[in-house]
Amino acid sequence: MFLFFKWEENKEKLTQQANIILNAIQQHTGEIHKPNEGGDMPSTECIDKLFSDMSTSFDDEYGGYGGAPKFPQACK
Repeated sequence: MFLFFKWEENKEKLTQQANIILNAIQQHTGEIHKPNEGGDMPSTECIDKLFSDMSTSFDDEYGGYGGAPKFPQACK
């Protein structure tokens, strides 16, 4: 029920966020988004490639993706 109420309260904002996520997936995988038979979702191949790429680039020792700095630097 929580998701239902959040959707009803924030459809526009949640749709915008979903589009940002879809655009990031498309940029990372290089796949032009084409709706699959289940609706307007990335293909299984696209999600598999994203998961594989992100899994191999994850820093197991320090967490996150990429090198230092992992967090914003303090103002000096």
